[in-house]
Amino acid sequence: MQIVAKDVIAQCDALDGVEDGIIDNPDSCDYRPGALLCNKNAGDGLCLTASQVETVRKIFSPLYGTKGELLFPRYDPGAGFSGFAVLLFSGNLFTFAQDWARYGERWKEIIWVIGH
Repeated sequence: MQIVAKDVIAQCDALDGVEDGIIDNPDSCDYRPGALLCNKNAGDGLCLTASQVETVRKIFSPLYGTKGELLFPRYDPGAGFSGFAVLLFSGNLFTFAQDWARYGERWKEIIWVIGH
């Protein structure tokens, strides 16, 4: 994700008139990850496949429902990819969500017994 973070800064840092490595107003940044698309000769890890570019584009785009309603805002350009973002974009469920899926039915039985 470092190449994406660097590209976001390269595209959006100067929008506030100062190149300081900080995106002052993420809403003014219309990040386009297509600049990172590998050509057929690239393979040095400094570019992304078409599928990866599409995934990054979706991360930086809001999610809308079938009726056009906003379901989830986009990830702000310049927010970085450490801490929570690593977990969020890893493709894995949160631990508690995995446990709920794994043990949820059993918990319902335990809660029912405790409540009666």
